[in-house]
Amino acid sequence: FFQAEDGIRDPLWSRGLGDVYKRQLYNLFIWMEENQFLGVAIYVAIGVPWITICLPGSLLTICAGIIFKQTFGWVGIFIAWFAGIINHFIAGQLSFFIARYLLYGILRRCFQGNKILTSIEAAFKTNGYNLSFLLRFAAFFPYMAVSYIHLTSPTKAQVQILVVAVAL
Repeated sequence: FFQAEDGIRDPLWSRGLGDVYKRQLYNLFIWMEENQFLGVAIYVAIGVPWITICLPGSLLTICAGIIFKQTFGWVGIFIAWFAGIINHFIAGQLSFFIARYLLYGILRRCFQGNKILTSIEAAFKTNGYNLSFLLRFAAFFPYMAVSYIHLTSPTKAQVQILVVAVAL
C-alpha cells in the first residue's frame, strides 16, 4: 500500500499491489497494437487446444474481447467473437477425430458387450442427426464433451461438421 511512498516502486506506475499486473496488461496492449494479426493468430492457436481439452472457451473469448476492444476499438469485440467461433469449430472437429480415431478402439475393447454403449450406438445409427443436434444444444453438457460423446457413436464426420457449423 505504501510502496510508492517508500521508494520501492515508481510513484507514476504504482497504485498498490496490482501495479505489476497493470503494467503487464499495458505492455500487452502496446504489443497488440504493433502486432495485430499475430495477436489474433496466437489467440486462435491458444484457443483450439484450450477448448479441445474441455476448458471453458467463454473465459478465453471474454479476455480476448477485452484485449481486442482495446486494440481494435469496438470492432475488436466482433473479431474476438469470430475468432472464438473459429476456435470452437476447429476444436470441435479435432476432439471428434481424437475421440473417433484414437480412443474408439480402446473404448470398444474395454467395454465390449456393454448394454449402455450398445444402446447408444443403436440410437445414433437410427437418429444420428437428431441426437447430434440435441446434444449440441443441450445446456447441461459442456460443448466439447459432446464431441467426445460421439466417440461411442457411428456418427459420420460429415454429420459432425454440419452439426458443429450450425450450432455455432
